[in-house]
Amino acid sequence: MTGAAEAPATTETPAASTATAEPALPTTAEAMVPPPTPVAESEPAAETALLAPAIPLPRLKPPPPAAAAPSLAATAESTAAAATAEATPPTAATASPGASLGSAATASAVTAPAATETTQTASAAAPAASNGGEPPWKRNSRPFPVDDPRPRVSLVISGLGLTATQTQAAIDQLPPEITLGFSPYSGDLEDWIAKARAAGHEVLIELPMEPLNYPADDPGPQALLASLSPAENLKRLDWVLARSNQMIGLVANMGSRFQANARLIRPILTRLAEKGYLYVDNRSGPTSVISEVAASVDLPWTYNTRFIDAEATRVSIDGRLQQLERTAREKGFALGLAQGYPVTIERVAAWAKSLEVKGLALAPASALAKTGAQ
Repeated sequence: MTGAAEAPATTETPAASTATAEPALPTTAEAMVPPPTPVAESEPAAETALLAPAIPLPRLKPPPPAAAAPSLAATAESTAAAATAEATPPTAATASPGASLGSAATASAVTAPAATETTQTASAAAPAASNGGEPPWKRNSRPFPVDDPRPRVSLVISGLGLTATQTQAAIDQLPPEITLGFSPYSGDLEDWIAKARAAGHEVLIELPMEPLNYPADDPGPQALLASLSPAENLKRLDWVLARSNQMIGLVANMGSRFQANARLIRPILTRLAEKGYLYVDNRSGPTSVISEVAASVDLPWTYNTRFIDAEATRVSIDGRLQQLERTAREKGFALGLAQGYPVTIERVAAWAKSLEVKGLALAPASALAKTGAQ
């Protein structure tokens, strides 16, 4: 990432300040009331604080034809052994994974499919929710008992698919309840997603959007931008959706400007609701209109309450995970966002083993989703 970092409204929001402003998780996801929209607790110094230095990416392959999406549980049971045997050995990496494309220079190295190809593929890869079956966010989710009374803690590890070593480590070393988020710019996206699902993980794909300090921070060649028409932004959204039909939905990447503008984000969330996907608001900026707009279009969604590895050290990560636990006890749920750094994977894997005796439920991100229907 090059250029000046985007300056947030705050660098640290105490847990107590949001505990009274955001609602507790109801017994069922559908009855949850959308919370207010403060910036995520312990926000990093900037959106770019979550990103690694720019790394060269492989040439992007056009999205393959979509196949019928099996349930995550069935896929995990039938293919886990085969996927382990066939998995490509990790290759040496010279850079840490990023949350998205790191810079304009890196972005220019990515070859995106033509718009006509994108449109044709998207219609097949992004099935509509009105086809009489389960919407993709439920069909592709990891099962979780809705009547589990314990506070729910969820974690999304994003920025995957760009660096083989870290991506393989996240798939292999993290428990399947951890949701994995992949960059749409990955050249081997379908292969990585297949391996992740075979290991039991549910999957999100990052949606790159304009940050407040764009173009100093560049979210890449397919990013949603304030300067583009709604039709062009929808075309770029369709390109992201066409990358796979095995995900539960999208997680915001950057987007502090785009997510703060209801006029810009409404067509995007409407399309996601129509396609049957969920959305994860990263709360990267000082304001977000996701809760209001998502409620108005009946979009399943959830949001980040804490960035886990803005400072990628053992002591800091352990402290943020403890803060995530406290938030879950206070509100009934908490979701954290982190990157696939080696130290993050190590500390999260150890932390996850401790939750059972603490009376906390490690839940996939889909178990925290709520809709606007009241």
